Amino acid sequence: MLDGSKISSTEIADLERRFPPPFEWVDLNFCRNPQCATYGIFPDPFKRPKGSEPAAPGVLRGVVAGKKHEEFFKCPTCNKTSRIKNNRAIVQEYKRLKHLQEFDPTVPSCRTEGCFSHGMAPETNPEFYRRFGKTAKGDPRFQCRICSKTFSIGKPARRQLRSDKNRIIFQMLCNDVSLAKISKIADISYRDLYGKM
Repeated sequence: MLDGSKISSTEIADLERRFPPPFEWVDLNFCRNPQCATYGIFPDPFKRPKGSEPAAPGVLRGVVAGKKHEEFFKCPTCNKTSRIKNNRAIVQEYKRLKHLQEFDPTVPSCRTEGCFSHGMAPETNPEFYRRFGKTAKGDPRFQCRICSKTFSIGKPARRQLRSDKNRIIFQMLCNDVSLAKISKIADISYRDLYGKM
């Protein structure tokens, strides 16, 4: 990474970046060739047009080239190229995938986004819920103790009127049968077919 003692703050303010800035301490823009001597060493992130102050001695430079959104960094040591990454997007995608591993979206729980008990099932976290009667079809209903919203637990296909068609529709979808043919063979309307998908 750049040594801040060798570059003044006024100089940094005047220079345009050629790499996206780090986000939450994550920066993936460097030579990603593990066999390179400069692997993992951050290059100078600023453009250095003619007339501007050159990079400090010993700071890795390299070449940034390519069309917009397709830029790449060419390492001066091994001449291998690495696509420039958006650090913010990397962190956001990591958090999204981590959230999917922590919470199973298929588990019945409080449906209020942002609620503390969202993604926590009543079976494993009974302290967040209270029983709230049953639905007209007899499915158990629960109320969230935090946001007071209610939800019911039942069979996944309880809202489908023609669940007996699910198997054949799924088989045809997996075998690239057109929606028009699926609708005709399964004797189901387009609206019901889209609802099942």
